[in-house]
Amino acid sequence: MPTKNPAPETLPQTLQDAIGTFYTLARNLMLELPLDNHAKNMALGIFEPKDIVYYLLWTAFFIFLTFRSLESRYWKG
Repeated sequence: MPTKNPAPETLPQTLQDAIGTFYTLARNLMLELPLDNHAKNMALGIFEPKDIVYYLLWTAFFIFLTFRSLESRYWKG
């Protein structure tokens, strides 16, 4: 992914800064999300806390979605 700020230089500086900040955050998020980044070290037997937390958070998220789905079916009858 490119690291250069994608905002055109004709925009006001404040708007350029806002776009640059959002782009940097989105770029960092997209670089951290792929499963293979976290799975490589674990496959080699290297267990880092950030990788374990990553998988625990995804597990908790999908358990939450499962409960919401079951609760929705319960209330629909």
